[in-house]
Amino acid sequence: MAWALLGGAWGTWVGFRGIYRILPHMNHDTAAPVFVWGMYGVLALVGLVVGAALAVAVGLGARGLLQGLRTGKALATAVALLAVVLILGLATQVVGRMYPGLRPLQAEPRPPARIATPGSSERAIGNPCAAPPPSDARERASWDLECR
Repeated sequence: MAWALLGGAWGTWVGFRGIYRILPHMNHDTAAPVFVWGMYGVLALVGLVVGAALAVAVGLGARGLLQGLRTGKALATAVALLAVVLILGLATQVVGRMYPGLRPLQAEPRPPARIATPGSSERAIGNPCAAPPPSDARERASWDLECR
């Protein structure tokens, strides 16, 4: 039972991990989040079943093999737990390579936010002086006070 819980928790974690990267950038005025949550719910359910089956197979197999070699029950269980953790870690890497959007290995950098003001070019919010000076006389005077 413990093997199934460990594997199921792993599968659910892998299945739901990518949703927190997608939801902040989604339009919440539509029904899209409902479909995205549903998709990741299905992925989490599949991960729960696959993770539980993988953990039970590896855990019981390793413990049975080690007990057959006449090691103690506690040692066999500890080594089987280590084997399950290593197999689930390897499976996480395999899933990350097969489905890179599901669980990205590193976050993608976001471009700096920009604003557009009437009569001037776009300026970065962080440093308005990085943009070329505006051509309008009133805006140029304000730019000169601010940036020079």
